[in-house]
Amino acid sequence: MVSPNPRLAAEPNSVLIRESQNTDQQAIADLLHRTFVAELGQYQDDGSGHHVDKFDSKNEYFLAESDGKLVGVIAVHGSPPFSVESRLPAGTLMKDIADHPLEVRLLCVAPGLRFSRIAFRLMASAYRHAVAHGYHELWISGVREQLPMYHKLGFEELGPPVACGNSFFSPMRVKTEGLPAGLRREAMTEKLQPVAPQLLNLLPGPARLHARVQAAAGLAPIYHRSAEFLRLYQEVRSNLHAWQLPAHVALLAGGGTLANDAIAQALLRLPNAKTAPGVILSAGEFGDRLVQHAAAAGLHYEVLRAPWGTCWPLEKLEALLAQRQPAWIWGVHLESSTGVLNPAAALLELVDTEATAVCLDCTSSLGAAEIPLGAALVSSSSGKSLEALPGIAIVAAAPFWVEQIRAHTHANPGTPIWPPSLDLLEAWQAVEPPHTLGSQLLLPLAVSLRHACNPTCAPQRLRNHRALGNYIRQQLRLCGLAVIAPEAFASPAITTFEVPAGLTTLEFLTRARAWGFELAGQSRYLSGRRLAQIATLGEFCEADLGAFFGALRFLS
Repeated sequence: MVSPNPRLAAEPNSVLIRESQNTDQQAIADLLHRTFVAELGQYQDDGSGHHVDKFDSKNEYFLAESDGKLVGVIAVHGSPPFSVESRLPAGTLMKDIADHPLEVRLLCVAPGLRFSRIAFRLMASAYRHAVAHGYHELWISGVREQLPMYHKLGFEELGPPVACGNSFFSPMRVKTEGLPAGLRREAMTEKLQPVAPQLLNLLPGPARLHARVQAAAGLAPIYHRSAEFLRLYQEVRSNLHAWQLPAHVALLAGGGTLANDAIAQALLRLPNAKTAPGVILSAGEFGDRLVQHAAAAGLHYEVLRAPWGTCWPLEKLEALLAQRQPAWIWGVHLESSTGVLNPAAALLELVDTEATAVCLDCTSSLGAAEIPLGAALVSSSSGKSLEALPGIAIVAAAPFWVEQIRAHTHANPGTPIWPPSLDLLEAWQAVEPPHTLGSQLLLPLAVSLRHACNPTCAPQRLRNHRALGNYIRQQLRLCGLAVIAPEAFASPAITTFEVPAGLTTLEFLTRARAWGFELAGQSRYLSGRRLAQIATLGEFCEADLGAFFGALRFLS
């Protein structure tokens, strides 16, 4: 219960608005009893000293707390039956007039604080919940004495007051966009500090895990020389090859960075590596990181760059190929910094793949986009679109190029010795991992390749990724936000976009977390450009993201 008196009392500095926890049940019931039983007489007093709401099992409670003491409550729920419907005029049904309603209930503030802003802040938390979950209207049973307050909040009456115990209540509603601007601003600021909800993982890694993969990650380790482990090892290699990777698959303890270090070591050992410099294609952060790998390995190369956010400069490459034949060409398939899916198939069509080793960094694309056939070397990792735990580096090679590297290595005693952790020749040939590979990483990858990322379901999986990517880009543009990748080269699984005007990237990520969504953007190459990312590396559908875009539309 709150007072319509316009005078505002000072609000204690310590008042915190938060979501309820299980341990709050008794305090909530006590405050509800004092307000709705003892004071308003809405419910009969059973002598217990506390009141449990009839919708308690489905209510979401937001609490006002001062110095550890509960001083205010508001509850919301969005599924029928709704108590407010019983107060509508005879013959009026909510289903006929309501548009995705959220019922607001039990708004009350402790005596002595009813002239403060606590009620306003509690209502703001209900509004934020409505926006975050895609509700279009707020409905409430407004006690007759408080109708002026609800009118100021934008609520309109839908019928005359109806008696309930010793009090009278009017059915009222307001569309979310009809709430006062001040209330909307309050809801979108960091003044509200609810207990963080379980965040929906929209990061470009680690991926959102299938339940079976999560369960597998918690099992006891398996000895890495046991028959059981070796069966898993061979199963994973076989299933990765079925995802259109080249035939020889190496699994190393590490991530995408280590996989690319291993590729750089392999390129050093190509027969013509010293006489025919390689080419690196770059149009983003991770293309530039290939340059770092190549420089650290001592490779000879030329860099062909395109503007940040575009695709590979194939026109420049075509002009270069008319002049000379490079030993190798290396590029990032899905440039995750920009959300660009580079045209790997077009690249392979330009190149004589028996004279030039085409290398693809498929760290983010493997499992989310088609990997074209014909590449000499392909790198990836377990913790991205393959939806397993990070920690396994994947390097696959075509048989022709494995033989080229092996023959050159054996024919040239002066060839540098492979670093043990990067020895691909040994890893490609071995029936077991040459070095320890934890089963806690291998088993989740095996389970993901059996279920979430089963290669036999690849066509449908890739279609789903494309459809969801199209939906995300469409919704971002409807919110007035620019998508970085050109539509013709947009990634199906990672979308990079400009954050709303007036916000830094980190401020926007904080807002998104408050709505229940974990996005990426902390890296300097994103935050410095006011960019953020949505990645759907896992099982997602449009409904998972509806609340995010609902909140984003209001913010924008």
